[in-house]
Amino acid sequence: MTHYISLEDTLPLVGAPFQSDKVMSMEMLPINNNGGQGYGYILYRTRIASSASKLDFVQKPHDRAQVFLGGHPAGVVARTGTNSVPFLNLEVKKELKVENEITLDILVENQGRSNFGTTMTGERKGLLKDVEINGKVQAGWDIYPLEFKKPFMEGVMASEKWKTFTPDVKVPALYKGTFDIAHRTPKDTFLSMKGWEKGIVFINGFNIGRYWKVGPQTTYYVPGPLLKAGRNEIVIFEQHQSAERVSFVDKPDLGPTVRRDTWNE
Repeated sequence: MTHYISLEDTLPLVGAPFQSDKVMSMEMLPINNNGGQGYGYILYRTRIASSASKLDFVQKPHDRAQVFLGGHPAGVVARTGTNSVPFLNLEVKKELKVENEITLDILVENQGRSNFGTTMTGERKGLLKDVEINGKVQAGWDIYPLEFKKPFMEGVMASEKWKTFTPDVKVPALYKGTFDIAHRTPKDTFLSMKGWEKGIVFINGFNIGRYWKVGPQTTYYVPGPLLKAGRNEIVIFEQHQSAERVSFVDKPDLGPTVRRDTWNE
């Protein structure tokens, strides 16, 4: 990878945030002809006292929330899995306590919807109910929908905020690089994301999907028609911390085979 741009530096390209006294789900945002937001991420921003010590979600985020204090990671709260708890103990770094208030950011990822059973009716995404700080409902939010649509990505690529790549960025950011293909018709291949943590990948402007280090797969299918002879471009939105490079391999790694009769073990 050659360059990166922080998610923070891309927010002006989203437009003015939606201001709300309380948090709301993706689907309730007045966008897409009042159809709301259907996919992607949503960022909730507010100001809290720098003395705050506990954050409570009245209902668990749908589906995975990264919490930041003053731009620094403070923890992850998820709907399911090891981080499936409705609260987070806050610890403001000493160097950030220079003011009485500090910015609280909550970046929530929509990880997909159930398409069967009774759970279908409860599949709204984002923050569905109040956020409490030290036992009191937090009011006054700026809300940014992050759908990564083509106009947004074109604006990101044209931005002057790109910086030379460094591996020590620990906040959500986009990374870009290029790779060359000899002058012949490109074939299907697989992108290995080993070393990266979680995010989405674009190749030549096409979203090939999401990756996550928990697996089981570590490679992602790239159809030959998405590639071209000569210079190609890759852009990665990494939610945590990047690796220095990616690689293309000729065989997929879909993880270990699991016997059906052992699924519940």
